[in-house]
Amino acid sequence: MVCGGPDDLHYSYAANVVTAHVLPSAVITIFDLTDMSAKSIAQTSLGAYLASDEGTRTFLVTGPLSAISGLQEEYHP
Repeated sequence: MVCGGPDDLHYSYAANVVTAHVLPSAVITIFDLTDMSAKSIAQTSLGAYLASDEGTRTFLVTGPLSAISGLQEEYHP
């Protein structure tokens, strides 16, 4: 996340595709566009979610890419 000012922000996206590994114990929160709410999902559901995600696809990542311990999908219209 990059700050654009006191009341604004935007995201800086990687130019390249990177490989990352999510730990089985990771806390994963997605943004459900049907009711505009955050929902937790299991790590085992992440692959299927990403394959069908039509939401923001913008995640804050906790931990190194080799051992992600948390993913939080951000609302970004």
